[in-house]
Amino acid sequence: MKITLITSGAITVPNFRGLLIQSLNRQGHNLSAMAPDWNDELRERTRAYGAEPVDIALDRAGVHPIRDALNCWLLAGQLRRTAPDAVLCYFAKPAIFGTLAAWIARVPRRIALIEGLGYVFTEGEDSGGAKRWLLRTITKLLYRNALRAADKVAFLNEDDAGQFRAMGLVTADQIIVL
Repeated sequence: MKITLITSGAITVPNFRGLLIQSLNRQGHNLSAMAPDWNDELRERTRAYGAEPVDIALDRAGVHPIRDALNCWLLAGQLRRTAPDAVLCYFAKPAIFGTLAAWIARVPRRIALIEGLGYVFTEGEDSGGAKRWLLRTITKLLYRNALRAADKVAFLNEDDAGQFRAMGLVTADQIIVL
């Protein structure tokens, strides 16, 4: 099986997913890891675990709707060309735009990993402000549409899974708690 990991930071591939890559590689899967900001050391470490690094354009943070939409479209093109059987998208932007790109590219299996609720959904000093409300509303809309295209959505804990379900962003049959 051909599996592609999609993330917003190349450093996370060997640091957070190295053992997963190693395990999947031992099972005979062919792996690639798509991320921005690769350097020679990260490429070497990722290859040592058994995945081929692939450059993509994806902003880790910030709100740039036109750039994000363009990057999603470009990512869909890359996925069409590489034709993976499955993708695992982790962190917020990859879970949204990577999952949508994989759906557009007709990747048969799409898994999003939600690492945490993040700034948008957590309570804080300005959590009731208009800017935060707008960002939360847009993020929920993006998650709702993207996660509908996911076969499974993995969470690190029950609370986050419950909150995403309560907000109508995922269905019970999509949820995996790690």
